[in-house]
Amino acid sequence: MIPQILGTPCSSPEAAVDRYALRIGIAFLLYLGTCWGGPLPSIAVGTCKLNLQSYSTIQDAVSNVAAGGTILVCAGAYPEQYSSPNR
Repeated sequence: MIPQILGTPCSSPEAAVDRYALRIGIAFLLYLGTCWGGPLPSIAVGTCKLNLQSYSTIQDAVSNVAAGGTILVCAGAYPEQYSSPNR
């Protein structure tokens, strides 16, 4: 059925509308996939977010987060100095 929709000329105005809607829908889904590309990974410092990869220090989290990712810092004391690389 798909090769007929995409490969053959339309025989009626209704079929042309359905084919146009299909193309618009596919283009929209491809656009969303390239813009968002899925959620960016998040990581945590501390143990308050059990479903995320966690680190014990802020520096470890900064060093290991993916470009554009999010670091969630749990409540607590973190007596350290950290440096942020240019990303």
